[in-house]
Amino acid sequence: MAGKARIKSNFIMAAVCILISCVFITAGLCQFKNGSSFLHNLTILADGSGFSTSWLKDIFVKSNTEEVSFAAWTELKGEQVFENNGSRHYNTDVCAVYGESGCILPFGQNLPVSDKQGCIIGIKLSEELFGNHNAEGQEIVWKDRVWIVRGVVKKPSSLFMAQVSGMADKIKFDRINIRLEREKDRRRTGEDFINRHGLYASVLRWDYLYSMAWLEEVIPGRWSDFQGFKENLKKHGKAAGLVRNTEKTSIEAEGLSCQKKGRWLAVTGIFFLITGSVFYFKQPLYKKKTGLTLK
Repeated sequence: MAGKARIKSNFIMAAVCILISCVFITAGLCQFKNGSSFLHNLTILADGSGFSTSWLKDIFVKSNTEEVSFAAWTELKGEQVFENNGSRHYNTDVCAVYGESGCILPFGQNLPVSDKQGCIIGIKLSEELFGNHNAEGQEIVWKDRVWIVRGVVKKPSSLFMAQVSGMADKIKFDRINIRLEREKDRRRTGEDFINRHGLYASVLRWDYLYSMAWLEEVIPGRWSDFQGFKENLKKHGKAAGLVRNTEKTSIEAEGLSCQKKGRWLAVTGIFFLITGSVFYFKQPLYKKKTGLTLK
């Protein structure tokens, strides 16, 4: 009887561990997907003082001739925003956008260049300023201007993203985000954009911090081209160092945080899967030794 009880106990433990592993792996995949949404589009970082406002205005006038959609942006730290006609205020990092906001936050409400008063906020900021999550249509004051809330997002929870096309001369943009189609080569797209416009800038490859796809990039056209392999590996090391040392915006940090959570959840799920397998495969060994069967 004790042997049968042990077999049954092992079977139950195996089933529980495998069920838990499914939960963790599924949650991990969801986090990976969320992180990929934040970081999918390609980011170009200005070298030095930022992108010229006159160049940005000129390029957006000619934007219909561009092969790619893009937006210039920057994050201003510790800005104070106010509820219009109210006493509530909150200090947050402001994402100032010049261009289609969907190039930076590729989900939820989009702020086109023509919307010179629109903003998108996070649920925490909505609660702080208005006491609820239903802030669409409400007004916020920032830099002595009134901004109308077009949408509320869950993450980043303290987000304040404003379409600053009406005050672009007062903002120094240090990033450009390019809307990237799934099949496009990230490195080539970024380098082509930089070369085409003669920019002093570098491509930020956030995917180097959570994906192994870079392995394919370092392989030269011929396996025997050891010098090419060495040069590609050097380029990768430089690009990886840049993204590790670059100060992250709230949007970038949220995406990387999701990727990190997804990785740990997946590892935990694999651990429970292995543990469940150990419990399950102990049963045949135990039954072989004892000759017991579970009915």
